[in-house]
Amino acid sequence: MIASIFHRLEYTYDQEVSLGPQIIYLYPKPDRFCEMLEINLGVFPTPSKLSIHLDAEGNTQQIALFEEPTNYLNVELQAKIKLETLNPFDFYFVPKEAQKLPMKYDPEQKRVLGPYFMNETISAELMVLSNNLFSKVKAQTSAFLMEVNNYIFTEFTYEIREEGNANLPGYTLWQKRGSCRDFAVLFSAICQAQGLATRYASGYYVGHSPVQVPDQSHNLHAWVEVYLPGGGWCGYDPTQNEVVCGNHIALATSYDLNIIAPLSGYFCGDGQSRLHTKVDIKII
Repeated sequence: MIASIFHRLEYTYDQEVSLGPQIIYLYPKPDRFCEMLEINLGVFPTPSKLSIHLDAEGNTQQIALFEEPTNYLNVELQAKIKLETLNPFDFYFVPKEAQKLPMKYDPEQKRVLGPYFMNETISAELMVLSNNLFSKVKAQTSAFLMEVNNYIFTEFTYEIREEGNANLPGYTLWQKRGSCRDFAVLFSAICQAQGLATRYASGYYVGHSPVQVPDQSHNLHAWVEVYLPGGGWCGYDPTQNEVVCGNHIALATSYDLNIIAPLSGYFCGDGQSRLHTKVDIKII
């Protein structure tokens, strides 16, 4: 299938301000499920300089520089993406011992994956929860990941929260509710308690959502990727209770969800800002 995406972020200021560098993560990340067909990124007012490069984690990052004062900033993405449904379980664990938890990566993998399994927010309560889920599936890696997905989906209430950073996993566990980014952080902590390397993905969900809220598929979405020896980075979405296999389009991935926002930066001046967003996804 082909997905047509329109995503606008519009900042307005009640008086003219000077814009600092604006960091943009709005370039869909091709992978085995996604092929970029068309893309157009518009930035208004026209920047004095717009650079494009790969960041330290392999994401396409753009930095916009401005010289003239302005009372608005618009960033618009228009893209067409071809999506394919593939079997996410079509791999063998190498070595086969990786089929069981806790995960033990080899020294070379650990050297590369360091930032992706050093989570300092795993409380005793989260460790108990992780161990309970671990025991329930008799330490089977794939079954554990599916169990974590299902646990968050069935035991927690989803809510839309467009602004602010993701909540800490302990807070989400206590509240029994959260946004997709809160669920991603909780999923990650439960997995890291068993030695699994995880990273976050920010992007769009284009499937038929089981979450009964208005326009769920027309919001920026977040999920988790887990590094599995022999399978590489595999995506899990506890908000939808899905394994990523053709319904997700990633814009960026990182060890820290809060640093891959679609647009971040600062301005100088006394003006107050207001943000308006619009996401429109169509299957064509």
